[in-house]
Amino acid sequence: MPADHASDSPSPLAAPARHRPFPIRAGLALLRWTAALVVALVLLEIGARVAGLGVPPRGPNNRLPIRTLVAPDKAPRLYDTLKPSTSGEVLYPGFGDVPDRTVHYAINRDGFRDRAESYARPKPQGVFRIAVLGDSVTYGTGVELEDSLPKVMERRFAAAGLDCRVEVMNCGVFAHNTSQQVAWFEFNVARFEPDLVLLVSTIPDASGRNIEAAPGRSDEPSERAQWIERLGLTSGVWDAGETEGLTPARARTMALRRRSVLVDMIAHRLHGWLRGGLMYESYKLDWSEGSPGREMVGRSLDRLVTLSREQGFDLVGSMYPTLVQLDEHYPFAEEARTLGAMCAERGVPFFDLLEPLLGQDGKSLQVHPHDRHPNARCHAIVGDYLAHELIPRVCTE
Repeated sequence: MPADHASDSPSPLAAPARHRPFPIRAGLALLRWTAALVVALVLLEIGARVAGLGVPPRGPNNRLPIRTLVAPDKAPRLYDTLKPSTSGEVLYPGFGDVPDRTVHYAINRDGFRDRAESYARPKPQGVFRIAVLGDSVTYGTGVELEDSLPKVMERRFAAAGLDCRVEVMNCGVFAHNTSQQVAWFEFNVARFEPDLVLLVSTIPDASGRNIEAAPGRSDEPSERAQWIERLGLTSGVWDAGETEGLTPARARTMALRRRSVLVDMIAHRLHGWLRGGLMYESYKLDWSEGSPGREMVGRSLDRLVTLSREQGFDLVGSMYPTLVQLDEHYPFAEEARTLGAMCAERGVPFFDLLEPLLGQDGKSLQVHPHDRHPNARCHAIVGDYLAHELIPRVCTE
């Protein structure tokens, strides 16, 4: 055979790709796709870092050791409250052009996050006193005391040129539901002789259960809660020294998130989607007709109405919105209407605080990307609105 034709003979070691066994072809294809995916992820990671993308650091836990238990025989349904004469501070990490900031919390000797000196008892002549009941929104989580809703209202009243001096007490306690807020009023607030009590409700205030529990099951987590736990998801990356709630799955996820901007962003988005759905379903259930939460709110309103008649104060209800989609598609509009109807049935004036916030960007009103509490600008908008609406009820004989 001529030498120049010898090279045309196929070699068993260099078989055409089409003649390779399927497992080999499949394996090679998988390797190529895997390599392409790795290259793409590396490029995305580099691009994210160069572009300065990423998730802002998570703010430290706001649950400072400033609470104290209350014996049931002293105050039924209260369970716990703020510990008098305590203080603490929380660092809110900066993000983008926003620098780090520290929020100070001080509880005065009467158990309020309010001015250091006690409110006078008996109430002085020429003073109109408003007690604002509520949860962490009223308390002012994430903002300084002077930027909290009650203090914003107090300044607005002072600037209105009224015929009396208006004191607005911050009686908010974080993590309290409506039943606890009324119990707190009876246990500690009523003795300061308010002329008007403003109940600032929020969507979580009808709760009294673990929102991560499956519907109808207090002992079993919901499917979304289980996925959050399996994947070790949180809103953001914890500081290396934080160990509370650090499960093995969470520790692994934290380690990956500290190393990769891309993983951090994906984990943050996934947590937000799962947690948001969890909260939506839970709050809808709490406010549904016949639910324990809705019945608890009704009983609490009944008790406040009775106290207002016995003690001679004016009672006003309101609902502070959750800071998401502040437009005609606001997801909890029906729940606000429900509370408004419950107040109307009892002859209690009601203000839906979504009204002054309509059209605003909810995220721009939050204290931090990982904390949906209202920021100072949000409280200023709502405080202006409430003070304006309440002026006709203030300083009246």
